[in-house]
Amino acid sequence: MVRDVLLTEYPVVSPYLPSEEAAEMFKKQQYLVVREEDNYLGLLTPKDLSFNRKVLIGDSIKTKPSVGSMESVPKAVTKLLDSGFNALPCIDESCFTGVFTEERAFSWMCGKMHNEEIKVNFTNLIGEERAEEQKARFLSELSHQTRNPIQILYSGMDLLSETALTIEQQDILKMMLTSTAKMETLMSELFAEYLDEDISKILH
Repeated sequence: MVRDVLLTEYPVVSPYLPSEEAAEMFKKQQYLVVREEDNYLGLLTPKDLSFNRKVLIGDSIKTKPSVGSMESVPKAVTKLLDSGFNALPCIDESCFTGVFTEERAFSWMCGKMHNEEIKVNFTNLIGEERAEEQKARFLSELSHQTRNPIQILYSGMDLLSETALTIEQQDILKMMLTSTAKMETLMSELFAEYLDEDISKILH
């Protein structure tokens, strides 16, 4: 769930801050939460200043899609990639509850791939009759269900590779490349015996 990777501590600025000062802050920050007293006004990213820069940052904020804390991380990552921003606000029941960033999301997904074993157990799943046919159908369905997460990882890596990355982000990208390659190899070995279509064609 998004709530597992949500940032609830974040840099806050006034909407009346000059855009020039915000640009300086972006040398160290990836995003800025814009508030006036206790009222959330929006999320400012470097892309906002690149394409909609005004005198004040309150006027520079571009409209962004939001995610919900109960959404799945892959679904939220898809929104993030489609938006083109590096961070999106999390809104629950019309209230701002935190920030969803590509860095935290991909770190989480990478961690899941490293720390969780993938187990495929056929015990009691198939009967003796037409066992191979049933097994092949199961693996075909498993292949179908895993396409989207793999595609998200590749899309995320493409997005990150086109941006200026910090050392930490470069390490994350390397982890993602390694983990995705391991996952693809595992799936290739698992499906090769039963699926006619080459797994690399399925995933890309």
